Amino acid sequence: MFVSSRSRRDRIEVSRIAAAACALAAVAVATILVGAICAIAPESALAIPKDMSYRIYGPGTSDPDREVKMTMSITNTENDPAITPMMINRLQFESRTLRFNGSAKGLDVCTVKVPNNGDPARCPRRSLVGRGTVSGVLGTPGKPRDGFGALSYAAGHFRLYNYRRRGGESARMVAVIDTSKPFAGYSINLSIPISRTGEIDVRVPELRELPAFISASYPLDTRLVITDLTVKLEPPRARGGKPFVWLRRPGSMAMNFRAICE
Repeated sequence: MFVSSRSRRDRIEVSRIAAAACALAAVAVATILVGAICAIAPESALAIPKDMSYRIYGPGTSDPDREVKMTMSITNTENDPAITPMMINRLQFESRTLRFNGSAKGLDVCTVKVPNNGDPARCPRRSLVGRGTVSGVLGTPGKPRDGFGALSYAAGHFRLYNYRRRGGESARMVAVIDTSKPFAGYSINLSIPISRTGEIDVRVPELRELPAFISASYPLDTRLVITDLTVKLEPPRARGGKPFVWLRRPGSMAMNFRAICE
């Protein structure tokens, strides 16, 4: 659900950016530096720098029938490193040219039930489309880290699988996050829908949505604050037809990035 302008949550919008592909390397690269205002409280508004960068590469940068690959990184920090940053509730990415195809030939579709008890979604190996890492804080946004701002630190690595899409979607992914902090050896599964127009919608889970043994270990008002996220999309080559990720207009890319904060 989107947050209205009258909500207590602030919405950060980054204007549309465009980047041309490098003529020599056939690589599209773009970097966004966001100096956003996100209010911690009605009487306090701090500038929260967030870095978001991405890179598009692969044969699809010059051929619309071939696949492209993508790397992305996001950093969420405060001006004062001793303060826990604001919580990003949702990350959304829109593109006029980037498209997804969950029915790409040669790519399996994961259809298993996604558990929420600390077990991983056991998707087939040939449905794997990417990997990444994530780190953050379990605590209270805007508070000093040496107090309630950081009750513990969170970290893990994840795998991205092509999942069974729903109506109105071009694809859907499930991220299987294997945790190393604060509880090692468990999994958190996160569903990521992708619309027919290429919008990727990543919703950060609330504490009550995490496996019960994790949510029961912290006060109810604890938040999961993402501080660093890296993603690498490298789906296998399609066996004819449109690949899992492709560009409608090779050589160029336009993207909107929105971070909705608490």
